[in-house]
Amino acid sequence: VLIMQFYKEDFEEYTRLQLHRDIVLDQAKSRNIKLVKFESVLGLMKDMPMLVPLTTEFTKLLRIILCMPVSTCTAERSFSSLRRLKSYLRSTITQERLNHIAVFFAILIT
Repeated sequence: VLIMQFYKEDFEEYTRLQLHRDIVLDQAKSRNIKLVKFESVLGLMKDMPMLVPLTTEFTKLLRIILCMPVSTCTAERSFSSLRRLKSYLRSTITQERLNHIAVFFAILIT
């Protein structure tokens, strides 16, 4: 529910997403499937491929969830690597390259 509220702008209609969620929950209930884990939701969608075109907004939500990082470690590591790379590039830049960048920047702003 929190994910649905946070990504509200990514969906065409928030009420349609809620309706699609209810359809999936009803199908799970009719098959006596408890949707406690995310894998059970994916399993239900695999077992019932006709649900996918009927629940487009819910499928979009599942794709967003699958793309979300589990933790922020990967992002933090990439920013740390970028910082090291920028420091290396700044410390190894030659005067000639610095002059070329300054000329290029001067042309851009005029």
